[in-house]
Amino acid sequence: QATEIQRPRVRTEETEDADGNKLETRTGHLMSDAEGRFPVGTLNRWEIEVLDKEIARPGFQAWYRNPARASADSLAIAYRDPRGHWRRMCPDFLFFYGDGQDIKIAIVDPHGHHFSDALPKLRGLAAFASAYGEAFHRVESVARMSDGTLRALDLLDPSVREATKSSKDVQTLYLGDLADDYL
Repeated sequence: QATEIQRPRVRTEETEDADGNKLETRTGHLMSDAEGRFPVGTLNRWEIEVLDKEIARPGFQAWYRNPARASADSLAIAYRDPRGHWRRMCPDFLFFYGDGQDIKIAIVDPHGHHFSDALPKLRGLAAFASAYGEAFHRVESVARMSDGTLRALDLLDPSVREATKSSKDVQTLYLGDLADDYL
């Protein structure tokens, strides 16, 4: 069911670690502080790598760390688990690109290919891209390979979406010709 995501009015984030040290920050988050900074201490290193690559792209305007739980201020996408039960996934990031007049949203979801939910979530994201993709700048799933490279699947590409339906192994999708190095 498509609904409009609401920008949260208040968001609480840790700004210091347990020892009182300031956490690393980035600019451009929709919920930045008065100095335009947002803490990224809850992100893992490759999520930060994805974030930094997106911030550096031409036309970047802003980003949003999508909450991990379904709520009025999160994008939640339905998928079926291996038993056929409906579940929700909340892609990690929404990035906003454009010239200020025409803004497009990119969904970028870094998710380990080794997790048991990787293929069902990827299929759910692919189905979402099939139904609503025309409204987005990009819809990508990103995974870190064993050699450390990041690979991306472009879920706006019909051939990638079709491959997710028949694939038995997510890692094979990321290592195959349908994926690109995430640059």
